[in-house]
Amino acid sequence: MFDGDDWVAIGLVAAFLLVGSMLAGAIDATVTMENPDRPPEFVCDTHAAGSDSAFAENCDEPETIERDAS
Repeated sequence: MFDGDDWVAIGLVAAFLLVGSMLAGAIDATVTMENPDRPPEFVCDTHAAGSDSAFAENCDEPETIERDAS
């Protein structure tokens, strides 16, 4: 059924998959994306951040935010 070389190949593939899954769990990555809670830039430019306008309510939020990539 399997000879010695087949078992070595199966063992190497299993070891490779195990090490790959351990590395994937250990890597922390972040992605920078636009902040969905902030209005578009033209809204913030038109309505000053210090005004009482409801349109400029969230203009003090950052333009971009970082999220986990996983």
